[in-house]
Amino acid sequence: MNKFDLEKTRDQWLLYFTEPNHFTMLTKEELKRFNEISEAIEVLEPTNLSPERIRAYELYLDNIRSRESNLYEAKMKGFSEGEVKGEAKGIIKGTNQTIAIIRDLKDPSNTIESISEKYGVSVEFVREVKTMME
Repeated sequence: MNKFDLEKTRDQWLLYFTEPNHFTMLTKEELKRFNEISEAIEVLEPTNLSPERIRAYELYLDNIRSRESNLYEAKMKGFSEGEVKGEAKGIIKGTNQTIAIIRDLKDPSNTIESISEKYGVSVEFVREVKTMME
């Protein structure tokens, strides 16, 4: 078990968060020694809340959960849409680049190596495109 110096506020809070039942077993007189903890226990005690406040808090939590869920779903939808758009753009870019490589391969003054360097693709890729043209 942890050793806390209950004269120190920090240790009072550490004890409260690690062993909350410790304070709930104290009498009201004993609790007066721990001002902040005593206030926290009183505020957080469910029996001190009216049914309206409990319901309001539950609605508040439901709203937070709904908001977080909606944000997560929107984020996932955005990722998915972005992925589809990015893939389409990549296909178009790759197609356009391949067409440009084909044009350059038709010019006998271009070498496979120079075309590879010009478009930032491997020599093997340019050779494969050339083979497909034959």
